[in-house]
Amino acid sequence: MENRRKRIAVNTRLLLKDKLEGMGIYTHEIVSRIVQKHPEIDFYFFFDRKWSSDFIYGKNVKGLNLFPPTRHPFLWWFWLNFSLPLALKKNKIDLFVSLDGFASLKGKIPQVIAIHDLNFLHRPQDLSFWVRNFYTQYFPIFARKGDAIITVSKFSKSELIDQYSIDSKKIVVAGNALPSDENRLWERPSDLNRAEEWTKNKIYFAYVGAIHPRKNVKGLLEAFELFKTEYSNAEVELIIAGTPIRAYKKEWEGLLKSNKFYRSILATGRVTELEKKTILKGSKALLYPSFYEGFGIPILEAWKAKTAVLASNFSAIPEIAGDAAILIDSDSPRVWAKKMQQILENDSLRKELIENGSKRLNIFSWDTSASLVWNEIENLLNKKSNK
Repeated sequence: MENRRKRIAVNTRLLLKDKLEGMGIYTHEIVSRIVQKHPEIDFYFFFDRKWSSDFIYGKNVKGLNLFPPTRHPFLWWFWLNFSLPLALKKNKIDLFVSLDGFASLKGKIPQVIAIHDLNFLHRPQDLSFWVRNFYTQYFPIFARKGDAIITVSKFSKSELIDQYSIDSKKIVVAGNALPSDENRLWERPSDLNRAEEWTKNKIYFAYVGAIHPRKNVKGLLEAFELFKTEYSNAEVELIIAGTPIRAYKKEWEGLLKSNKFYRSILATGRVTELEKKTILKGSKALLYPSFYEGFGIPILEAWKAKTAVLASNFSAIPEIAGDAAILIDSDSPRVWAKKMQQILENDSLRKELIENGSKRLNIFSWDTSASLVWNEIENLLNKKSNK
């Protein structure tokens, strides 16, 4: 057998400077730790456009740009069928890691892939025709192609088993966490903090995250309207920090303007990490009424900011939240309104939730998740070496 350093290729197409979100953050946090802990391995990072040197985590990393930029399902298909398999073969890669759900569609190279959730099966109406059909057709194939599958919650693991009949032994739960402050490569300029003016001397609830139908932001507005109507809290406001997806922008603007208490709602658009912290820290509670989550990172962000959490009782949220949130049916805006008032009136309850959240935050660790992912990589490399 050829005696050389092992070569691991990583799908890094979502490592985008100043645009790092969701699965890109997950890839960044996991892979940066693995690279730094394993200098004996040569890593090949496969980007689909010009990359930032911030994402080259060590001297043992080589960045490569694989054409084309993957901005449409047709281009995803080409990248996965042709560009990626060719690069894997050309560079004599021993194992491929893809933490955004995609897998190489050709070749027999061992693959470790992460499938974070299956929200597209539950809410296909939230996706464009081409994206919806690509996910529906190819994610079962990706799941079969992966020799090991990483996911972020026990809920998502159970969904993968139920929907795709995957052996549970093949799936490992390696959840999200909050990064250390110095590791936030996706943060906007740190000196920008408009939130100090937005929040000064105000009593308010907060929502942070994407503005998306799946997040039930329509229900959020309905709950706030009921809260203001039924409990006459004239001084209480709602701050919504996040950007609507393009397809939802017009509808979202209409929902805001039609709300009876529009003047008590501040929709900030995109915010910096510093602004997000400021908003959460000053709020009475995070409101998180999402219809579906594979995890729910804003819950952890609220705990970090010493803020109480009101969240939906669907999907992975109860698993993540535990006893550190008030869990409510997403489809019950009147109950949400009642619980909002309860949080305002019952300071001891709010303090208990904050204390429970601070304790619970400690169970989520990127170091632990990176170790779990590496264990799967190492097992597959050893199996390949022993053949």
